[in-house]
Amino acid sequence: MGIGPFTLYSGTTGIGNAAMGKNALYSNTTGAGNVAIGSYTTSNYRGAMELHDGGSHNVAIGSGALLAAGSASYNTAVGTNAGQDNNTGTITAVGAFALGDNTSGTSNVAVGGFDGSTVAALRLNTTGGSNTAVGVGAFGYNEGGNYNTGMGYQAGLNNVSGVRNTLIGYRAGRDLNNSYNVMLGYEAGRTTTSSGNTFIGTYAGFAATTGGNNTYVGSNGNFGSGHYMGSGSSNTFIGRYNGNEHGVDFRNESNLFIASDGNGQPSHMSQRYDTFVTGGRRYWENVIYEGAATGWDSSASTNTWVTVSAVNMNDGALFQLDGTVIKILVATSNLNPTYGYYSHSTAEFFNISSNTAYTGSTTATSMGDGSNGFELNVTSQCHTATSGLIFRMRIANVSGVGKRLQINSNIAPSSSAGAPTIKVSATTYDLFYA
Repeated sequence: MGIGPFTLYSGTTGIGNAAMGKNALYSNTTGAGNVAIGSYTTSNYRGAMELHDGGSHNVAIGSGALLAAGSASYNTAVGTNAGQDNNTGTITAVGAFALGDNTSGTSNVAVGGFDGSTVAALRLNTTGGSNTAVGVGAFGYNEGGNYNTGMGYQAGLNNVSGVRNTLIGYRAGRDLNNSYNVMLGYEAGRTTTSSGNTFIGTYAGFAATTGGNNTYVGSNGNFGSGHYMGSGSSNTFIGRYNGNEHGVDFRNESNLFIASDGNGQPSHMSQRYDTFVTGGRRYWENVIYEGAATGWDSSASTNTWVTVSAVNMNDGALFQLDGTVIKILVATSNLNPTYGYYSHSTAEFFNISSNTAYTGSTTATSMGDGSNGFELNVTSQCHTATSGLIFRMRIANVSGVGKRLQINSNIAPSSSAGAPTIKVSATTYDLFYA
């Protein structure tokens, strides 16, 4: 049955077709069971299924819907030019220009039409299959990516070939063009371009860029977990710590595990390095400070307590309930050796450079009860520049600021090195090993 000029114009053996509107099903010859409603208006807006010539059981509603020549069957397209280029694929397209460029991609579902500024859902998809996109611009520029799911305005908008992504939320994964990501939440992972990430929460991973294999879970509405993390990889944040708050800046860092409270205050932190100890790994727990040890440098007087004022030792993570120190670990990045200080009985030295020589045991007795500080008086282990290394560290109450790290040694850092970079951490667990 045809209603309108030139409807079913070329029909020969096809049966059970219904067409309404100028040129609807114009070229169909053998296809059966098709429904086409949509009229030719201009060369850009043709009749529904106007060039379709052999496929069956299709439904096209809208000018230019399922326009192209071909034998595709079991397709549904609702909206102006929805699925207009489809010739062999099996699709469901709802909205103006939804799946408009699809040619052979199969099992695709697109719901969301062109809104005058943002492309329709799966608009540029050609060969990609098994994609589901719901929302204006959802996977709008996808061409060959498969097995993607996007729900929300511009979710996965710029993905071209990435596969197996699940992006749900307004602009979730908007700039993504990679694979194996899960992003759930308003603008979760909006600028991310890497793979293997899981971001859950409003703004979770919002500014993450090239870093991959990250997990950020949490949000307080204004900032998401890992909100400001940039190129860092292999991080796990549980809670709403955004990567740079409460004096803790880990933007672009990697291999972190951070658990934080509802205010974004980290309550547990660890970081793994594979570079400081040859053939080993270092795990940092509850990182208190990482940065320059300004004050303890080549200008420091030997055998004198020097305050490293930037290191705030008031953090409760350093102390047990009775006020005694749990454990403090200090490491330097441009001094040899790396020194580890414990409130218990041992301190470990690691040989990390070829120009460092030691004799004797790698474990030395720590002097002091831990209430004022820790001292290593080691004559059996010698740096190449020192016949006997004496190195002390303590927590001291400094007027006006409270507890601060102080260092005392019989040698000062090398002038060529300047103020060393140090990292201070505390933990109840011993995860420092070679």
